[in-house]
Amino acid sequence: MWCIVKTLAKEYLDWVAQSGARKALRPLRARLREICLSEIQYAMGSNTDPERAATRIVSKLLAQPMTVIKDNNGFDDVEGLSGTLRMLFARDAVELSNQAG
Repeated sequence: MWCIVKTLAKEYLDWVAQSGARKALRPLRARLREICLSEIQYAMGSNTDPERAATRIVSKLLAQPMTVIKDNNGFDDVEGLSGTLRMLFARDAVELSNQAG
């Protein structure tokens, strides 16, 4: 019985610890959804091919981050920021380790 309570308590504490991350990501998720919906509507209305629609979506998603990185707005460690972005968007541990080496 104690093992079950201990396990559930750990799961709850892990969930609470992650709630800050969820809260921080909520505006990002909303903005990404807004961009995707807008581009899907554009593609459907203009008979744009899927490749072009995907390119437009990616360009819009990266516009602000690229501006911040290029302008180096308050970042003393651009290499560290670039490493963090690679880590966030690596598909798996193998890809991540290949980028590090």
